[in-house]
Amino acid sequence: MMKTPRVLFLLVGAWSLLVTCSVLHARVAYPQVTCQPEWHASASGKFRLFVDPTNPLGKGDAHYRMLEGEREVWKSTRHYTLHDVAVADDGSVAGWAYLSGRFSTGNCLLVLLAPDGSERRIEAHEQARRDWVCASDGLPACHGISLSRQSPYVVFGMECSRVRNDRQEEYAEWWVFDCATGSERARFRPDDKLDFPPDSMVIFSRPLFAVPGLDLLLSQSFWHVTNSHQKGRKISLFDLEGACVWSLELPYGSWDASPSSDEGSFAFVEKKTGAVRTYKVTRAGKAWTVQESIANGPVPTCEPSAPAPASHRGVFAGAPLDAVELRLIGEVRFQTDADEAEDDLDSIGDFVIDGDDRFGFIGRRAGGDAPRALIRVTPAGTIDKELPLELLELEEPRGTHAAWIDGDRWLVLAAGDWKTPSAKAWIADLERGAAQPIEQFAAAHVEHALASASGEFWVVTSQSMEFTIRDELAGFDAEGRRKWAQHNAYGNAVLGSSPEGIVRARTGEVVALINISNKLQFFDGTGALAKTIDLDESVGRKPNYLAGIASHGVEGFLLLDFNAPEPILHVDESGKLLHAWNPKYKDGREIEFAGRMACDSKGTIWVSDARSLIALDANGIEAKVLKCGKTRTSPRGIREVAYDSRGWCHVLSETQRSVHIYDEAGTAKHRWMLPHEEFGREDDPRQIAIDRSLQVHVGRKNYDRKPSTSYFRFDESGQSLEVRTMPYGLGGIGEAWHFRLGDDRIWVEVIDAVRLVAENGSALASIRRSERNRWFEDITTVAVAPNGSLAILGHDGLGLCYLSWYDAAGNPIGGWELPSRFHAFESAFDGRFFACANYQGGVVLVDTSTRTARYFEPIPRAANAKERMFFPHFPAAGGELWLFDGAELRTLKYELPK
Repeated sequence: MMKTPRVLFLLVGAWSLLVTCSVLHARVAYPQVTCQPEWHASASGKFRLFVDPTNPLGKGDAHYRMLEGEREVWKSTRHYTLHDVAVADDGSVAGWAYLSGRFSTGNCLLVLLAPDGSERRIEAHEQARRDWVCASDGLPACHGISLSRQSPYVVFGMECSRVRNDRQEEYAEWWVFDCATGSERARFRPDDKLDFPPDSMVIFSRPLFAVPGLDLLLSQSFWHVTNSHQKGRKISLFDLEGACVWSLELPYGSWDASPSSDEGSFAFVEKKTGAVRTYKVTRAGKAWTVQESIANGPVPTCEPSAPAPASHRGVFAGAPLDAVELRLIGEVRFQTDADEAEDDLDSIGDFVIDGDDRFGFIGRRAGGDAPRALIRVTPAGTIDKELPLELLELEEPRGTHAAWIDGDRWLVLAAGDWKTPSAKAWIADLERGAAQPIEQFAAAHVEHALASASGEFWVVTSQSMEFTIRDELAGFDAEGRRKWAQHNAYGNAVLGSSPEGIVRARTGEVVALINISNKLQFFDGTGALAKTIDLDESVGRKPNYLAGIASHGVEGFLLLDFNAPEPILHVDESGKLLHAWNPKYKDGREIEFAGRMACDSKGTIWVSDARSLIALDANGIEAKVLKCGKTRTSPRGIREVAYDSRGWCHVLSETQRSVHIYDEAGTAKHRWMLPHEEFGREDDPRQIAIDRSLQVHVGRKNYDRKPSTSYFRFDESGQSLEVRTMPYGLGGIGEAWHFRLGDDRIWVEVIDAVRLVAENGSALASIRRSERNRWFEDITTVAVAPNGSLAILGHDGLGLCYLSWYDAAGNPIGGWELPSRFHAFESAFDGRFFACANYQGGVVLVDTSTRTARYFEPIPRAANAKERMFFPHFPAAGGELWLFDGAELRTLKYELPK
C-alpha cells in the first residue's frame, strides 16, 4: 500500500475545519500563508486565548493573553508563535509552532500549557525545508489537533516520513498526550490499521474530532488506485490506544462530518441532496456498536455558549452594495489619430509566404465586428484576397491554422479539442472565395500544419491522456486519409517530446523541431525516421528555448530561440549555424515579433510586430516595412493612467512602450517613446507616477535578470533625467510609488506592506496591518490623497476585501469591508471618498466620513461585452470623480454626493 505524496496532502487541505461543541474543542490546521492575530475559545467559551504574532509568517515572538470570562488569567510574550491552538475548559492549551516561520527550516514545537500559562511540555522536532511547486504553505509537521474534556488528553495529527522498499514515504502518526501532566500516552499510525485496495495512494488519515462524551476519535482518509479512476473516502473510529473500532466507506468528496449535540453521536451531510446520516455509538464491555439512522434536515451542531470576540465586520459583508446613479457633468474626448484607415487589419498573426512572395495568415479587419478570415497580402502590403472563416461553418473559429498548398489554394484547419479527434480541415480557394471540407480527415488537437503542392499534408497534434500528453506527427493524402503517424507516448515511441513545428527539407523529408532535446528529426515519405540532428552540437552552443521553425528561402531553416540574446537562428540542413540576429527597428528598438517570422524566395527574412510586416537586412535591422496592420499612435495596451495637478492625463502604453500626454481639453501634447536601452524585451513598463514638480516617473519591471524595480524620471518634454531604484531596500516584485504632492515624501507599496519614505530613501513609517489589526496578505490597490493620507484595499485571508484608511503619518483612522465578489483594479482617494474599479466596468464609491458604500456602472455592461477598465481620479479642486475610459479614450466627469 502506497502512502500520500505531499502534493495530494495539500490538495485536500482546504476542507480542514474548526469544530467546537459543549464537550469538545477540535481544530484542524489548513494551508494559510499568514499567521493572523486570533482569539481561540474553549468548547464552552469559558476560556479565551489571544495570540498576536509579531511576524506575519508566524516566526519569532508572539504576545499571549488568556481570559476567563472578562478576567485576565495570564499574559506573556514567548519566543514562539502558536499557529494552531486548542483550549480546554479548564484553561489548558495545546498548540504547535514553527520557530523560523512556515517557509524555513527550524524546529517544529508541540506545546502544552497549564491553566496558569506555565509550560507543561515543549517537544521540538527539526524540520528540513521542503519546496514544492503547488505548496501554498510551509507544510507543517502537525496537521490537526483534537482536544476533549471526556478524558484529559490531546491528539496531534502528525506528518512523518519513513523509508520503505528503498524509497521515502510519508504517512500519518497520531501522538496522544495527557494534558494534565504533559506525558505521552500513545503513538500510532492510523493508516497501518486500515485496509485499502491494492496499489492505493492514501491521503493522511486526519483526526476530525472526538465523539462527544467518548474517548473515540473520528478520522477520514481519501484514497485512489494508481492508474485507475477508482477512489473513495474511508471514515474510521479509533480509541486512544490506536485500535480501529469501526470503519465506513463513503463516496469521494460527497459528505461533510460534524459532531452531534447528542452525547455519543456524530453525523454526515450529503453536499448535493442535504440528506443527513446520524450515527449513535454505544459500548458494551470492550465492544463498540455503531448504529445509523437516516434523516433529512440540517446537520446537528453545537455552538459554544460564549464565542470568541468577533473581528470587525462591515455592514455590507457578503452582501451586494446598493446601486447609485452619479450625475454626469462633463466629458473630455482625447485627440486620436486622424489618419487611421478603417480597412486596416486588426493584427497580423503567424504568417506564411507563398511561392509568389505573398503573405497569408488568419486575421480580421480592424474595427466593428469583422469576421476572422484567411487573408492574403501582396508584396506591396495591400490586402489581395480574403475568405471569411464563416464559410467554413465554424461555431467558434479559434485555434485555426493555415498552410499554403499552391497557387490560390490553402489548407485551413480548426484545431479541435484536447481529448477527442475533433479537428477539421478544408481546402480554401482564395480566387474563387470558396472552401471544400476534407471529409475523411480525423485528428486530435492540431498544433502545427504543413502542406505540399500535391495536396498531401502533415500535422502535429496533441492529445490529453490520463497521465500524459501524447504528441503525434501524422501524414495525410489529399483526401484526408492517414498515411503514417509517429508519436512520443508509451510503447515504441519515435517522435521526440514537445515538437514545436514542422517544415519540408529540400530533399522532401518532413523535419520536426524537438524542443525538449533540442533536435531536428527528419522523416521520409513512409514516416520512417531518416536521421536526427543534435542542435546542441551542430549550433555550437546550447539554445535557450527553441520554440519555432520556418523554411529559409535559399538554404536550411530558421529557428526561433525564445528569449535568447539573438532569437533568430539560421542553420543549414545539417544544423550548422550560419547566422543569428536580434531583429531591431532602425532607431535601435528591438522588434517584438513573438515568433512571427518567415522567409521569401529571395532569402529575405520577414518578421511581424502584429501591425506591420518588416523585412530585415543582412544585419537583422529593419530594411522595409509594410504597414498593413492597424497603425496608430493613440495609446493601446494601456497599463496605467495618472493625472497631474493641472488635470493633464498621462497614459502609459505597455504595448507601445510609450507615454501619451493630453491636456485638460483632451489635446495631445506629447508622445514619448520610452528609451529602448532601459525598456527592452525583458523590461516591462509597469507604473506611472507624477511628483510635485510635474516630473513623470515610469517604473520598469525586469524579469530577465534578478527581479527588480527601477523608476525612470522624465521632464515635461520627455527628456530622461535619471534612474531611481526603490528606496529603503525594497527591491523585488510588486513595488509601486505613490507621490504625495506638495512634499518630498513617497508611499511605497509592496506586496504585503506600505512604507513611507523620504525622497532621499530614509524610512519614515511602515504600515503592515489593516485598521482592524490583521496582517496584510495581498494588497490589491493603494491610493493617496493630496493631503498625504492614504487608503489601502487588500485581502486578509478570509476571502474578503477590506479597506483601511490612514492619516498622513500612517496612523489608522477607519476601515470598511467590501463584498468578496468585488475585485479591484485601479483606485483613487481624496481624503474622504475612495473609488475603485474592476475589470467588468464597475466602480465602488466609499464615503469614509459616513462609512457608506455604493456601486455603479458608468456604462451598463451587456452580457457578452468585452472587459472595460476605468481608471478613477479625484481632481484637486474636489467635488468630482473622473473616470478614464480606455476603450473610448475619454474622461467621464461625475458630480460627487454632498
